[in-house]
Amino acid sequence: MNATHANLTAVEGSDATEIQVPASNGTVAFRAGRSGRTWSTPVYVEGSHEVTLPNATRVGIPLLSRVDPGGYDSTVEDNRMTLYWDEIEDGSIDVRFYLLRDLYIFGGIIGISLLLGAAGIAYYVRQIRAAKEKREDVGLDVEVDDDDVGGDGPPPGMR
Repeated sequence: MNATHANLTAVEGSDATEIQVPASNGTVAFRAGRSGRTWSTPVYVEGSHEVTLPNATRVGIPLLSRVDPGGYDSTVEDNRMTLYWDEIEDGSIDVRFYLLRDLYIFGGIIGISLLLGAAGIAYYVRQIRAAKEKREDVGLDVEVDDDDVGGDGPPPGMR
């Protein structure tokens, strides 16, 4: 591919494409493929960078997403999140994002788990109370505090 357009030149060699912008403050945009819910690209030039995520995706919850390098700002317009870095010198930009529907799925799983846990605890407490009442009805209610009825010490023969 060889292309020239208004002070912008792009020349593709064997596996590399070289883009020359007219000035140091030139802007270049490109699309890059992704693998699943992750996206990565090397930092080709130092300066500010911007990444626009696919529709209905987000970053921000540590277990579901990761952005490297940190120190980015983000905005959401038309249900698309854009990440901004003021200055990146080298390395790579790595983004792992999640779909918004994932929040509902994980939220539902956590909610159901909490409800089941609360129901299990309530059942356990009711069973303990029922066993205690049954023990009292049968007359097996023996408390450690009741051993010394008169308060005068151990029974005769154990003094």
